[in-house]
Amino acid sequence: MRLRGKRLRYSLELLVALLPQDERLGRLKAALKQMQEQLGDLNDRATAIEILRQVRDTAENRSHEAEVDSLIEIQRRELTERHRTFLTWWSDDGRRKLTGEIEASLMTPAAQVTGG
Repeated sequence: MRLRGKRLRYSLELLVALLPQDERLGRLKAALKQMQEQLGDLNDRATAIEILRQVRDTAENRSHEAEVDSLIEIQRRELTERHRTFLTWWSDDGRRKLTGEIEASLMTPAAQVTGG
């Protein structure tokens, strides 16, 4: 989902020259950027947990295992909180709003796009 959102956002930026500049396009870009940032943060937290687990499990010296476990727990709590935040943002209303922004921005009459 994160990568699809990123591709959509970057594709939209390529199409900006063809679309009429209005506030709808700005709102859409902002919504896609927010979604991309939230999903990227979730991915970063999950990756950090996995790396910390690998470090803990492959370390020859186990003297810092408790500290690494503590860092894992901090990242796990942050991941849980960020996931809740995303789910709140990605509610039914949020999805409908984003879909509406996409449709409003991309379903522009041909006369406006071509200037005719």
